[in-house]
Amino acid sequence: MRIITKVVPLDWQRYDTLGDYFDNGDALHFRITDTGNDEYNKLILIHELIEELMTRHRGISEKDILEFDLKFDDSKQEGEPGDQIDAPYRNEHRFAEMIEKMICHELGIDWIKYNEDLNKVFDGKA
Repeated sequence: MRIITKVVPLDWQRYDTLGDYFDNGDALHFRITDTGNDEYNKLILIHELIEELMTRHRGISEKDILEFDLKFDDSKQEGEPGDQIDAPYRNEHRFAEMIEKMICHELGIDWIKYNEDLNKVFDGKA
């Protein structure tokens, strides 16, 4: 299996997200929104790799994940799509987030500041 990873501007994503993955038949693609910080970009990639591995293993389709994510309305719901109780990949998303948080701790990155910085990407301030 080929795995292709690209760090891209937010407007290159299929929707407003920091990380996305999809299989196009010949390769598994990961697109990470450029945060302007290489460590942050790698942390997002790690999260996406873990989430994709877990969802694939558990038979949760990328199609179902994308469909759910596209319906998500952050003006009515708090957090990320994967945090929602009805997200088909909630457990896998939260597990990936736990690992991401542990790596932040090991790198000395404050989790709250990290999330604040990531949210700035959507405000165009990154």
